[in-house]
Amino acid sequence: VKTNSVNSSPEKVAAATIKSEYEIDIKTMMKCIPNFTIREIAVDEGLSENASRSDVIKKVKEDYRYETSQKVEIVSSQLMEEYDISDYTIFRELYDYMTDKEYDLITKVAKVNVEFIVDGEENSIQLTCIKMKNKWYFLRNS
Repeated sequence: VKTNSVNSSPEKVAAATIKSEYEIDIKTMMKCIPNFTIREIAVDEGLSENASRSDVIKKVKEDYRYETSQKVEIVSSQLMEEYDISDYTIFRELYDYMTDKEYDLITKVAKVNVEFIVDGEENSIQLTCIKMKNKWYFLRNS
């Protein structure tokens, strides 16, 4: 794993998730999420569950085209807690598109607090991140 990669730590993926969301950087946004979330987004966007990542990115970009990008300054991205998967329950039933194989690949779960400034306003949010195959991803709906 390249150390500059957004997926190299829970702090980096959490910060990149926030930044890409506000700045409408769809490519980075999609790097932050695991394949089962990509499949869910594909279906939500009216594509096939097996649509390619690039097709999903293209479709999401179309939906975002009327949104205005906002500049974000990440103040801090701090690891609050990290668990081994044996000590943390991910409610499998919340994730319709997660396969058993993917579920078995999750080794760690982290809670990360991201402080950021957007439109001169300070914000703070806690995100849940998961580690799969030595890469960190943002876990939605948690």
